[in-house]
Amino acid sequence: MAGGWNPDLLLSQPNHDKTFAQLSEKLKRCVGLDYRQIESVYVDVFDGYADYEVETELHDHSVNARNILLAFDSPYSKTKSASDQTRLGLDILVGRSYSEQFYDTAVKVDIRHCLSWMVAEESRLKSDDDMKQVVREVMSIIVGYCRMAQTPSEQSKVFYVNVLRRLTTLYFEIVETYLREHADWREYVEKFYSEQLPLSFMEFTSAYWPEMPSEKDEEAWDNFVQTTSKPVVAKQPKKVAPTAEEAIENEIVDKYNHFKEKVLTFKFFDSPKVVCLNQEQRGKLIRLIVNRGDNYGAYAVAMLCFLEYDKWMKDNIAKNNPYSKKVITKSEIHKHWLDALSLNNERAIKGNYNVIRVKDSKEDKGIYKSHEYIRQVEEDYNEILNS
Repeated sequence: MAGGWNPDLLLSQPNHDKTFAQLSEKLKRCVGLDYRQIESVYVDVFDGYADYEVETELHDHSVNARNILLAFDSPYSKTKSASDQTRLGLDILVGRSYSEQFYDTAVKVDIRHCLSWMVAEESRLKSDDDMKQVVREVMSIIVGYCRMAQTPSEQSKVFYVNVLRRLTTLYFEIVETYLREHADWREYVEKFYSEQLPLSFMEFTSAYWPEMPSEKDEEAWDNFVQTTSKPVVAKQPKKVAPTAEEAIENEIVDKYNHFKEKVLTFKFFDSPKVVCLNQEQRGKLIRLIVNRGDNYGAYAVAMLCFLEYDKWMKDNIAKNNPYSKKVITKSEIHKHWLDALSLNNERAIKGNYNVIRVKDSKEDKGIYKSHEYIRQVEEDYNEILNS
């Protein structure tokens, strides 16, 4: 928005609605992609508006030379990773014009691009101090764009108001991930950069927002702080044995955590029907999947088929490595689902899968009953989506 996509510039061009629609469609390809994949799309999307080059990791070093150098370094590994989705839920009202839809999509994609890049830096950098400087520099860049968004023209005002709010969510995603985690990093910013980089929501908005946050904004901030703060767990007296209800709940929690861990391999949370859910909705969905008293996994398989997780697994392999000839087989899908669901009967997973996915399947539908849940899983999903 500071260059080739400046709103005043694009809005002054003839047939700009068509331009906004075309650019929006290109950017939508970035949903669910990682940093490197977004970079590839950017090369195409920026064509004609700005020069854009994909970064290369190796620069002038050969692979062998770089590996030798890395052997003598202690890579950064101090903090938790940034989320690639912001969690501060400020109200952002996007109109139905092509221009507003485009700029909202553009900023959301670039926020994901920024956070994914920071995760990539975590694995590349050689020390904690290097990462601290990256965090400070990114915060400074965001603040620079916030200043720019304070003085838009009259026709661009609606875009910049929303951009300013989204930049605020990005800024505090970084603050709450990195600076809250490390008191020494926070002290460093407060000591040397307190004027430019405020660390409280009220200070930040007083410096960069044109008006005071609403009560809903303050409520969103309180919710954000509560979800990102480390919970204080009181010590509980030891119990001789859990009750039957507690044992069932403990088993569900174990299955829930196991499922979340295993599906990361195929980026389940980036699949189209899952990425659109918020954190609470995803939790409800996973609990439904693992909380069925059916050792054959009929409901769970029906839900995973409705979510098209099998198709996503196949597509994800192709997206991550377009040059690979590897193809995900049905057997690999069955084994992965069996493991993720904490079940032990692969034949049952296969039977329930075939009942839904194979036309004129010969499977015994009296044993493999996933087809009975086709309507229910869709209703359950839509209820979660609309909650």
